[in-house]
Amino acid sequence: MAGTTPMTQDTGLLHASMLLDALLAAAGIAPERVA
Repeated sequence: MAGTTPMTQDTGLLHASMLLDALLAAAGIAPERVA
């Protein structure tokens, strides 16, 4: 994923997932589309 700050894989993935979830929710995109 481009643009993510370097962290441990665990935290990085977790934060990326949460951020993507929030961004998609804000954009009004159905979560099912992000399988």
